Amino acid sequence: MTTPPLSTAWVPLWPLSAPAVPAMVKLFDSVLGATSAVPLDFVIPAGYRHLKIYGSIKPSGTVGQYRMQLGTAGVADAGANYRYNDIAVAAGTPAATQVAATYWDIAYGSTGGGVPAAFDLTVYDYLDALLMTSMTGIIRQSKQDTSIGEGALKLIEGLYLPTAAVNFVRFFPSAGSLDAGSRISVYGLT
Repeated sequence: MTTPPLSTAWVPLWPLSAPAVPAMVKLFDSVLGATSAVPLDFVIPAGYRHLKIYGSIKPSGTVGQYRMQLGTAGVADAGANYRYNDIAVAAGTPAATQVAATYWDIAYGSTGGGVPAAFDLTVYDYLDALLMTSMTGIIRQSKQDTSIGEGALKLIEGLYLPTAAVNFVRFFPSAGSLDAGSRISVYGLT
């Protein structure tokens, strides 16, 4: 039996010619030059369907969560409009959480040994004013050091309740500061 060519087996959903805009475009890339507690704010340009966010962050001085808020008109929404579920596995033990909050907790970090928390998030349909904005992600959370059992893997899904088009994102620590070298990169997906 021979395999038919892809062109007859699949119906292409993407134009066969090259798109006018690349499928993944870097919108924002920032590295913290010095320890700071200042939130990282940025306006998202229109013209993309989804956002892909990568980060490697390390809290300084205080163990805490790193949080994310969305917003419209260049302002973060600090209302109780965020829902999320996460499943974390630390030291071989799974735990699940359901939360209604004024933010999404996206990463946990600590002060030990320069170990960062790394995350890979996708924010879906952020410009769609008919649907709530949703988010999924995978996070490598740090604890105190590089010992076995000191890290945690976390899967997260979230929902932003307003149905307005999102054009603003804020990242901020729950307490304390972030160390120099912490980095966040944001890409637009067509």
